[in-house]
Amino acid sequence: MILLTGSSGFIGSFISRYFERHNIQYKSISRSNSLNPTHFQIDLKKHTYLHDILDGVEMVIHAAAKAHVMNEFHSDQRKEYKEINTLATLNLAKQSIENNVKKFIFLSTIKVNGERTIVNEPYCEISATNPVGPYAISKFEAEEGLKEIFKNSKTELIILRIPLVYGPGVKGNLRLLTKAINLFMPLPFKSIQNKRSLLSAYNLVDVVIAIINHPNKLKQLYLLSDNNAMSLPELILLLGLAIERKPFLFPFPEILLRFLFKIIGKNDQFTKLTGNLEIDNSLIKSDLGWKQAYDIKNSFLDFKNKSNL
Repeated sequence: MILLTGSSGFIGSFISRYFERHNIQYKSISRSNSLNPTHFQIDLKKHTYLHDILDGVEMVIHAAAKAHVMNEFHSDQRKEYKEINTLATLNLAKQSIENNVKKFIFLSTIKVNGERTIVNEPYCEISATNPVGPYAISKFEAEEGLKEIFKNSKTELIILRIPLVYGPGVKGNLRLLTKAINLFMPLPFKSIQNKRSLLSAYNLVDVVIAIINHPNKLKQLYLLSDNNAMSLPELILLLGLAIERKPFLFPFPEILLRFLFKIIGKNDQFTKLTGNLEIDNSLIKSDLGWKQAYDIKNSFLDFKNKSNL
């Protein structure tokens, strides 16, 4: 039996859909209601006793989290990140060990390594950590706490640091870009030459299933992404293909573009759109014998078909 937390979230919904379509027995936890008889509608930061739910569970996929938001430095947000992403995670881990869970898969974030990479120097498993902001720090502290908790445990811990995950129903900057393309809005990004790694939700599910089925003990930390990083103009063009709209891209000096974003208070968004953030995923491919099932193009094209798993 598998326990999936955050089953109603963006990532969790892809995993639960896969389980249901392949008749895999699982329990799920989220703050949303569900008709699934093995679903538990609870708030992990308030519901601290989990032994009844963990009874009979052999593997835990911990996808529940408070996602990154723009006003994360507000004191209430800081508290929420700590309670949900760190403390609730460690509580679940301790009780998983007590219930003899065999594998504990924790979905973390590449932001634990930092916000940007140098060109042609992607993050890898031995890269230094440099979490910036309450969200990344809460995930980093969860990772460190998990490593300590599982140090002398028979339960196997696998941490997956992942970048922005995309697929049908994606939110944030990708949704805003999609809307802009759909409205044929002028997009002044044609001259941007950055490289960012992304992750298809389908590839994430594929790796999670591979970890579940892997017969041997794996390493504790892996960085996961699609194979090829892409520039912002390449991303926009593929989004256009997905929604059958030709983007209105035009060149504009990057220094002036950055200045304009700063004036309107969107400097953070500009950095996320135009900065470099590359990931080396070679270790997880080697250890799992995993070959990427979806590339960026066919995953984006599948925006029109929400039943791909």
